[in-house]
Amino acid sequence: MAYEQQSREVDAVMQMAVFDVKNQIAAFPDLQRDEGVFVYPVGKANYTWEKIDEMKIKALITAHSDEGIRYSATFVVLFPSLDIIEWTENHSP
Repeated sequence: MAYEQQSREVDAVMQMAVFDVKNQIAAFPDLQRDEGVFVYPVGKANYTWEKIDEMKIKALITAHSDEGIRYSATFVVLFPSLDIIEWTENHSP
């Protein structure tokens, strides 16, 4: 499989995981933190999120394509709007 397709797949996994994490935050507003794994047709994503305060939630997602490409990002979400106000890509050392 071409690297470009693998890269698109891991980007798609990240987009789906961000959407799903934001949905979880909205569905469980009383939780202080959560972690787990989302499994998708083209890969999986490990996630953790934790409330910084009543208005901000920090999340970390590490997406993996089925072909082994990894993409990790940390972001801050405003609550209750769920707008992303910070985004940092995490690079492996």
